[in-house]
Amino acid sequence: MLYNIIIYVLVRLCKKEIYVSCRKKWEGALNNYMSYISDYYQKNKEKIIARERLRYKEKKDSIRSKAKKFYEENRDKILDQQKEYVSKNKESCYAANKRWRQKNSQIVKQYERDYFEANKEKINKRSKLYIEKRKATDPLFAFKSRLRASVRGAFKRIAQNKPANTETLLGVKWEEAKAHFEKLFKPGMTWQNIGEWEIDHIRPVMTFRLDELHLINHISNLQPLWRAEHRAKSNQDLKLIQTQRLQKEDIQT
Repeated sequence: MLYNIIIYVLVRLCKKEIYVSCRKKWEGALNNYMSYISDYYQKNKEKIIARERLRYKEKKDSIRSKAKKFYEENRDKILDQQKEYVSKNKESCYAANKRWRQKNSQIVKQYERDYFEANKEKINKRSKLYIEKRKATDPLFAFKSRLRASVRGAFKRIAQNKPANTETLLGVKWEEAKAHFEKLFKPGMTWQNIGEWEIDHIRPVMTFRLDELHLINHISNLQPLWRAEHRAKSNQDLKLIQTQRLQKEDIQT
């Protein structure tokens, strides 16, 4: 700012030759001054930082109030500048943000916990809306959600912990599992009406031994069935299992 004012005065008051000569002198003086400032800061860095911290501590309320007022008056401009800077420096901004989060991991975790507790209902509602929207537009995502729920339910029924992630238990990649189900689709089944058909365990979950838990949700033991058909099969399997248990008990007694 000061440099521009000086140049303006020189242009107004001096002839062109004098202006060129003065400009060179002032540019040299300005460069020397900036170099002096940089050297001084490097030599007295800790002292300057300590002084600024003390000044901030003494005038914290005033500084925050002024900063808040400035932000409110220039909010749109500041946000536009931030967006423009980030868009031009994505990699460096991402790296700096990652370093800061790693260095301040405890602060970040506490902030996230506090924020979630204070906004739990809003976050859950937003998450639910996102999941429902994603399910409606992304068949693979909808299939993953259903299959994960089916796997969790299977282990819950036998009171066992899930031994691995769902994809590992399937024995194939998600895309292969999706293709497998598509081959087994009955007339009328689509990914859009996935709520009308359900994921069935061909061999009932309750019949697996503890050393066979990894086979319960293998892709070879899964098939799509219409909801009514699946419920009927589940009831029939349950009755069969109960009958077999009673027969075992009779033999033992």
